[in-house]
Amino acid sequence: MELSDIQRERLHRAANIAANASWEGDISGLAFAMLRYAGLDIENGYLITSENHVSNGKPDIMVEVLVGRRKILIIECKKDTSHPTRSKQQLEGYMQDGVFPHGILMYPRNSIFFSLDIEEDDAEVQVGLTYNNVTDFEEMINAMAQMRIPELEAF
Repeated sequence: MELSDIQRERLHRAANIAANASWEGDISGLAFAMLRYAGLDIENGYLITSENHVSNGKPDIMVEVLVGRRKILIIECKKDTSHPTRSKQQLEGYMQDGVFPHGILMYPRNSIFFSLDIEEDDAEVQVGLTYNNVTDFEEMINAMAQMRIPELEAF
C-alpha cells in the first residue's frame, strides 16, 4: 500500500506519541491508525473492538479485529518492555484461546508480529518479524493489509 505524504505525516506523529507513551492508550492510538490505513476498518466490513483491563493495578489494552464473526487479529498494547516473556505468553494465550490467526505485541517503539495456524490442532504460535514503529510503519501496514480477507469484506 502506498501512503500519501499526509498519511505518512499523520502516522509519524502517532508513532512518535506511542514512542513516548505515558500510558497504553498512546500505543492503541497508533494501532487504530495503522489498522485504518491497512484497510482493516469499518469501511471494509471489519469491526474493531478494544478492551481495557486492570490487573495488579496496571492497565492492559487489547484491540480485536473481526470480519463477520471471524476473528482476524488481536493486538496487545504494552506501555513498556519490562516483562517481555510474560507479555508474549499473554498474547499467545489470547490467540490460542480466542482462535486468532494473527497477533501483534505492540510496544512504544517496536511491534512483534505473530501467527497461528487455526486449522491445525495443537498448533503453536509462531513469532514473526519485529518492526520499528517509527521507521517501519509502512511495512507494518503492508503486513496488516495481508491479513485482510477480501471475500468477507463488505461491498
